[in-house]
Amino acid sequence: MALARQLEDEAYRRQVIERVEAVRPQGRGGAALLPAVLGLSGAAAVRRALAEGLGMRVVEVLLPPPSVPGLRLADALRRAVQQAGVDLAIGARAVEARREGGRVRHVVTRGPGGRITYEAEAYVLATGGLMGNGLTAEGRSVREPLFDLPVSAPDGEWADPRFLPAEGHPFVRVGVAVDGRLRPPGYTNLFVCGRALAGYDPYAEGSGGGVAVATGGAAGREAARLVAGGEPR
Repeated sequence: MALARQLEDEAYRRQVIERVEAVRPQGRGGAALLPAVLGLSGAAAVRRALAEGLGMRVVEVLLPPPSVPGLRLADALRRAVQQAGVDLAIGARAVEARREGGRVRHVVTRGPGGRITYEAEAYVLATGGLMGNGLTAEGRSVREPLFDLPVSAPDGEWADPRFLPAEGHPFVRVGVAVDGRLRPPGYTNLFVCGRALAGYDPYAEGSGGGVAVATGGAAGREAARLVAGGEPR
């Protein structure tokens, strides 16, 4: 992250260009493959300045987390939703929910501002899976802690003795089962998306980002449809 911020400084970029020029093959053209740390908020300008200084195309090569491109995307999404009038509770954690019949009535968060109760017509659960604490495990028991939703878990072995089996490990598919509208059993105004969902393996399938984007968008549309009166409440 520090390097990404440094590269937004023109003087530091000149040093990088000089170092690359000192080791690059003779001649112009080609492309420079650089780590994906070419700036945070000004990434496009940084990449353009490096390309002009080197006289070649500059391409970022993805690195393991923490991901600078991921931070850029998160920042862009945060700005977009704030411009759309959405209130963000940064640093807050959902700790309690109230249900009446098949409807969620409110959710309580705890954060720097204390406990805050939010009431809405529809809710989207995007709290993640086992790795993100959206699901919690104790022994062979897995639960969804906020709404206490039923969790689908393997009946047999949870893990393959092989480290990286092609078909993946059964425990990775643990999650909340939903209907065709992404609602868990017994709920009419709660929609689940992303890693909290059961039945897919983002590692074996390489589908983590795709499932997150596709189901997140679908859950948001379903929630908006409900609020707009697209179905009986």
